[in-house]
Amino acid sequence: MAAVSATSAWSVGSSGGAALIEHWNGRSWKLIRGPASSILEGVAADSAASAWAVGYNNGHGDKTLILRLTGTTWRRVPSPSPAGGCIGAALHGVAATAATAWAVGGYACGPRTLTLRWNGTVWKQVPSPTPAGSNFLWAVAITPVGGALAVGSAYGGTGTIFIAHWNGTTWNWPRLR
Repeated sequence: MAAVSATSAWSVGSSGGAALIEHWNGRSWKLIRGPASSILEGVAADSAASAWAVGYNNGHGDKTLILRLTGTTWRRVPSPSPAGGCIGAALHGVAATAATAWAVGGYACGPRTLTLRWNGTVWKQVPSPTPAGSNFLWAVAITPVGGALAVGSAYGGTGTIFIAHWNGTTWNWPRLR
């Protein structure tokens, strides 16, 4: 869920195999249907007319999915998925400011973490090391000084969590638990 005011909030999810987006206008929720065969897992907004939603296209060879709200219309934005025939790519979290946006998730080959950054024109995959036995980033936040923090967990339910820090150049893994 993302809220920019008491009269503008967004929530995402899925039902019956289709992505769902809901908008709060201060009095009621309005349902907006997203793409079929898709699941949305994260949403971020930096104003009432600018938001991002992330998830994946559900089906054989899952691929990342990014939607962008500009004005009053949600549109699909091209999003990179790992190359080399890797399947199971998914985005779970997104953070946005007026200047930048980050989306995080993972993919089954490896398993590996996945970080994408919006450069104002296109989404680009940013190399992100994967701590041993880990593959998914679940949430991301942008810091006031242009950095970012992401949190992830180990594949297979081992209970291991990790926190990643973007220092403006690279992702670092300062803390493992």
